[in-house]
Amino acid sequence: MSASSDTTARGPWPEPAPQPDVAPDPFAEPDTTPQGSRGVSLGVAVLSVAYLMVLPVLLAVGIYTFITVYAIVKAIDSGPDTADATVVLLGVVGLVTFFVVLLGGGLWAIGRAADPKKRRR
Repeated sequence: MSASSDTTARGPWPEPAPQPDVAPDPFAEPDTTPQGSRGVSLGVAVLSVAYLMVLPVLLAVGIYTFITVYAIVKAIDSGPDTADATVVLLGVVGLVTFFVVLLGGGLWAIGRAADPKKRRR
């Protein structure tokens, strides 16, 4: 029971549409129509697989570049001659994280662009 003084007993929300009193047919074929575009989903899948196939090459080139730049900086610097293992490990972890987040961000952007916009009724 509501404490409202609404005499029509409706409240702020619209009434739900009346439902038919017919039970659904249990032997009817289920609705199997696709809800999205097959082309968009195949495009996203192809781009994902292609990126995952190129990812090892990107990581190898990125790690090689990082270690080369680190070696040049170490050669110019007047510090110790040995490389710091923590810096190299954090650089590799940072590169792997960057490339994986790049994949996730790209897939998010494609999925957001492919999602139909909500319209006002």
